Amino acid sequence: MKNIIVVGDLHGRQDLTQKVIDIAHDRNLQIVSIGDLFHGKKPKPKLGVDVFDMLTAIDSFELILGNHETIFTQFLDAKALGMSDIEAIKFADHHCKSLPDNDEKVKRIIAETKAEIVILGEKRINYLRGCQSSKVVGKTGIYHAKPAQGIEACDNADEFWESVVKGELILEHDNVLVGHEADFVIQHGKSVFAQVRGQVIGLDHGAKRGLGVGYAILDADGNILEVGSIY
Repeated sequence: MKNIIVVGDLHGRQDLTQKVIDIAHDRNLQIVSIGDLFHGKKPKPKLGVDVFDMLTAIDSFELILGNHETIFTQFLDAKALGMSDIEAIKFADHHCKSLPDNDEKVKRIIAETKAEIVILGEKRINYLRGCQSSKVVGKTGIYHAKPAQGIEACDNADEFWESVVKGELILEHDNVLVGHEADFVIQHGKSVFAQVRGQVIGLDHGAKRGLGVGYAILDADGNILEVGSIY
């Protein structure tokens, strides 16, 4: 079995994605994304289809779903159940859950999501439906937001991981790789946290904000061989 490079939230960054692909090729590594391939910010507010296509063209690539992936499938599922656009986006996007129905942000995200679903097309949407929300490699668990509670609860990820960092919660794995919260990760210093039974490593280093992306290299037993950032 190949060693694995687990990469953090890329958010439409083709430059960082190509560097990850080059590292994986040069060192014969499988690539596992921790989610959030889509939705960068200005000055390049791209959906992220190019990054998605670059990675899914690789046979050994595996995507762990982030909230910027599940927004599409959950919106479609909610609509299929007869929900209105507002009900569907509040089901699919944690940023909208606490906002009033007539909030301009809610309206904007509905319009964007519907347009993006058309851009993605049925083949890419079906690919997302086949992906998992977590992966375990030996002693290491890989999640986008947090274990057990899933993507729907990722709006509380910072609170959850703060409890882990403080030692108030013990995870079932010796090591955990997680993405999703750039602010939380950066705030706590290079995203490496001490835990009683191992380490929790945040791989969202702020690519969405024009910063780098975190990565970790694992062997088949889940031992962490290397941790770093790509800029």
